[in-house]
Amino acid sequence: MKAVFPDAQVDAVQIRKRPIRVTISSGGRELVRVDQRDLFGKYGWPAEKPITEALLKFKADETAGPTAAAVAAE
Repeated sequence: MKAVFPDAQVDAVQIRKRPIRVTISSGGRELVRVDQRDLFGKYGWPAEKPITEALLKFKADETAGPTAAAVAAE
């Protein structure tokens, strides 16, 4: 997140539900959703590529960039 949007506001919201997923959104618009386990190095960070691609696409689509980004862990 911070690699693409260094000044982004990140809000974490924990939801007690399985499977655990991480959702990245901006202004109520969901950009990407991945399994939490795919964020860990022991699995080789498989979520890194889809997250980065979604954020770069969003950045290209938005002329001013996001005003706030939220990360919700489900």
